[in-house]
Amino acid sequence: MRALSIVLILLATPVAAQTYEGATFSGYDEICGYDIRIERTAYLSEARSKAGDTPVIVIDPTLLKPKQGFHRTFLIAHECAHHKMAHTTRGGLAKRFTARNGIRDQEMSADCWAAETLTRAGLLPPLLNIADQFFRRGFVSPGGGYPSGIQRSNVIRHCARIAVEKMKDESLRRWHPAER
Repeated sequence: MRALSIVLILLATPVAAQTYEGATFSGYDEICGYDIRIERTAYLSEARSKAGDTPVIVIDPTLLKPKQGFHRTFLIAHECAHHKMAHTTRGGLAKRFTARNGIRDQEMSADCWAAETLTRAGLLPPLLNIADQFFRRGFVSPGGGYPSGIQRSNVIRHCARIAVEKMKDESLRRWHPAER
């Protein structure tokens, strides 16, 4: 009983927001560059933007565990996508909560952007591992319009494949005789 009390106290204790200084992914500063804060969240990560404030990515302290390394990287890229795609603006939030499938569409487009970005950063193998983890979760959706694990897995794999094809095309064009 005492151990349960200690755990409950620790969970109820607020965590002061800190800035995250850990590694993200290659090119993060140029591609995304939003400040990352650590604080408890209802979800594991959030993209926040308040009127007059600069956009920020918030990650839960749970993601600081070493075994969460690539999951954290994926979520940072995913939240970056929400900012890049204007999902956190007034109009983006209105669309998220009023459009049919607004939440699902924004979540899947953020997953796609993250998958393409991380693939281009050379992180395809761990990205496919994340896709496998989503797939194993199955059709269960956390509710509220969020996509299922299988839907997320499929979009991550599809968008990673697109990024690989784009990289091949760019590589071929660079070496094509007409381009010299």
